[in-house]
Amino acid sequence: MMENNFEKKLGHTDRRSFLKKTAVTSLFLAMHDQLIWAAPLSKQFSSTWEGPRIQKLHLKTAVPLKKMKDYYQNVIELPVRQETDDAISVIAGQTEVVFEKAGPLDGEPWYHFAFNIPENKLWKARKWQRERGPTKLRTPGPNVDAKTPDVVHYPKWNAHSVFFWDPAGNLVEYIARHDLNNGASGSFTSKDILYASEIGIMCENVELTATEMKTALQLEKYRQHNNHFYPIGDEYGLLIMFTIGRAWRSNNDGGSKPTTAYHTEVTLRGNQHLTWNSKEYPYGVKYD
Repeated sequence: MMENNFEKKLGHTDRRSFLKKTAVTSLFLAMHDQLIWAAPLSKQFSSTWEGPRIQKLHLKTAVPLKKMKDYYQNVIELPVRQETDDAISVIAGQTEVVFEKAGPLDGEPWYHFAFNIPENKLWKARKWQRERGPTKLRTPGPNVDAKTPDVVHYPKWNAHSVFFWDPAGNLVEYIARHDLNNGASGSFTSKDILYASEIGIMCENVELTATEMKTALQLEKYRQHNNHFYPIGDEYGLLIMFTIGRAWRSNNDGGSKPTTAYHTEVTLRGNQHLTWNSKEYPYGVKYD
């Protein structure tokens, strides 16, 4: 069994309070997109660190591990480093993603996380992913072409994205960030899944939670925020606070998914010996 480093720190926290399905108060991605499109173009890196920030994501899943292994290993062709009765470890470029079997109080966890890909391979990545399953369709608009409704253009972040759901209901994203000098030749393969560059953190008060994290981890706000959306870090790795209860609308999966807080551990690369453990939620972030 893989050691659950942050479980002990949670003590007698009542998990059930985190698993309540709150009412859908607005459209989750719509808020996400509105803020990105409204952001200034100027760069804001949080430090002199350049390179993949997110070394490891430790998440939970209620889906059988065999099904998760089959998807990540055989469908999107990422190697499985370790497998036990309680967890599997998937290698996504320079990030390790651990899926641990959910317990009886964990509900049915789902997350949003994004992988950086070469900045010039979004359309190749889209084609590659669509050969393996449906991509998430979006409502056509200023940043979504009706001819390709699964591609989102974030002009103020200078990026394009494609989204899809994995078997556990995680909303996975390939994002091509054109400010990064990481273009590559050739067709798209699983080796172009470079590293995780985003993880969503769900909370009631995004500014309070983000402020706590910034102080503890010595990170900075990334470009813009409001009461429902607050990213910290940079293009190499973002911790993004979203308001609990906001919904992720889908045009091709039959409904919406309200967000809530599920156990999340994040390990960041860096020289600092810093940690942050939430007092309210099952979250922990540390440097290694």
